Amino acid sequence: MLEKLGRKHTEWIALLVNMGCHRDKAEDIVQDMYIKMDRMFKAGTNIEYKDTGEVNRVYVYKALFSLFIDGKRKYSRTGIKTEQLVENMIATEDETFDYESFTEEDESFNKLTKNVLGEMSEWDSYYSILCKLYFSSSYSMRELASELDCGLTHIYNVIRVHRDILQDKFAEDWEDFNNKDYDKI
Repeated sequence: MLEKLGRKHTEWIALLVNMGCHRDKAEDIVQDMYIKMDRMFKAGTNIEYKDTGEVNRVYVYKALFSLFIDGKRKYSRTGIKTEQLVENMIATEDETFDYESFTEEDESFNKLTKNVLGEMSEWDSYYSILCKLYFSSSYSMRELASELDCGLTHIYNVIRVHRDILQDKFAEDWEDFNNKDYDKI
């Protein structure tokens, strides 16, 4: 069944490009469509015409269309706007540090920060970027919700859950930092 779908690979790509999808993204969507069709086939859905044995193009079209629209929805929430916000945030950070005058406190704070950022990098990229934006910039939850075109409640819940994760994981290190036990961090 996948062989029959694969024979018309360029046709599926052209169909997505005609929908307005970029060629690179179209390749990914077609691969996702293959997975979706394989699951449907294994679940017992027959996606071939009974008389000719050819793949039913309506099933393929609907699968490609739904994957394309889902991708657009996801991209509109996590796409260019988020990347631009992160770039702006990084560009506005002050890079004029005097590294030679770092004290033991500064070094331990940097180590703690690297540990927190390392933990955040293990999260899903959307949650990681959202938390980094909120924690390290002057954006409020309302401003983030407005910029990312998503609900304030969604932003609040994501920040609250991930803040609690960070607090649980790094509570001892933060306490050591406040008690000036820098070697325990």
